[in-house]
Amino acid sequence: MTDIKTIQKKNERSRSRAKLIIIISSSILIGVAGILNIHFSLNLQSASVERVTKDTKDVIQLQNDAVTSTSSAISQKLHKDDGYDGSGDGIVVPSLQPIQNRTIMLVHIGKAAGSTLLRSFYQAQWQSGNKLQRTPVLLPICHMHACTNKTLYKATTLLYVIRNPVDRMISAYKFSHPDNCITYDQVRKMNITNDIWGCHMPMYAKQWYHECAPTLEQFAKSPFDASSSTSYCRHSIRGMVSGGNERYRKQSTHAYFNYAHYRNVTIQRFESCLDTDTVDKKEIFVLRTEHLWQDASTLDIQLNGTGKYNTTASRNVTHGSETYHKHTSTLSKVGYERICCMLIDEINVFEDILYRGENLSMKDKIDTIRDVERKCGILKYTSRKEWATECKDKLVDDAIT
Repeated sequence: MTDIKTIQKKNERSRSRAKLIIIISSSILIGVAGILNIHFSLNLQSASVERVTKDTKDVIQLQNDAVTSTSSAISQKLHKDDGYDGSGDGIVVPSLQPIQNRTIMLVHIGKAAGSTLLRSFYQAQWQSGNKLQRTPVLLPICHMHACTNKTLYKATTLLYVIRNPVDRMISAYKFSHPDNCITYDQVRKMNITNDIWGCHMPMYAKQWYHECAPTLEQFAKSPFDASSSTSYCRHSIRGMVSGGNERYRKQSTHAYFNYAHYRNVTIQRFESCLDTDTVDKKEIFVLRTEHLWQDASTLDIQLNGTGKYNTTASRNVTHGSETYHKHTSTLSKVGYERICCMLIDEINVFEDILYRGENLSMKDKIDTIRDVERKCGILKYTSRKEWATECKDKLVDDAIT
């Protein structure tokens, strides 16, 4: 009997020790698991912090790029998620909505290859399978003062041909300079029309060029240098460059009819009527002069065409620019940047029209704006605002009247 009790007590002690060992082991395991969990959580948090920090740095970098590459008004639009991540990979070409009976109103902005494009619409230039060339172009086209409400409201589509605003201004200057007037003999040999404005402008406008802007470099320099120019020349050059100023219209009709003018008589005119039931939103296409046939070919493919163009037959309409006098066409980098400073508002309008192009990819738009900024020296500033402020500080304080 005693032996049985003794055995039972031993068994109970053994079970107690076993329970204690299990409890201690469980506690240890739980503790270790907790430590491991804490360590894992810390690692996870650390990884999250690193990832968030990296993402934040990427966002900050993207924001800095936006500040240096676009104006504040355009940058918010350009850097939305619209098929382009800025890397150059995975570029998305926008698809276009099908429109029945599409009709185009060509907005022919002067000195931006509008005449060259219009030539490609002639029936003799048509290429097999090209949809864009077979889309009816409404007449009259929108060019200078010829931009009628009737044509605008009838069109389903507005087609803009745009060019770097500074390059366009330089071309307008050369086209209007009286020294670049082509003689009758030259016209016959070159088989072109003698329509250079410098051949037809009134005498007082010709005298203005010889007095205030005899060369392109002087044209760019005068508004920034009080020692080498008169107050009249300084503010008249700025008045001409700013466009829309009737007093300086005769100096350059293409400068007078600027991007702001064409936007006012097209986009803003029909947008002001969108609250009525009779006016529909217009489809907007944009072709860039610097990539004219590439953009035209891509647009044709977007319209389910072949993209074929006879670029030999659709030769450039140069208005005889190859005969322009060299002394009117040379310009230093500083001179170029000075013209940029006089075209701040015009550059903003150019970017607005560019952004509206439904046929262009986001990469096309950003690359085009960055190209303007590179040539204008804007990228060396931390923001557009800083660049614009310094531009205004450099200009001699002459009122534009």
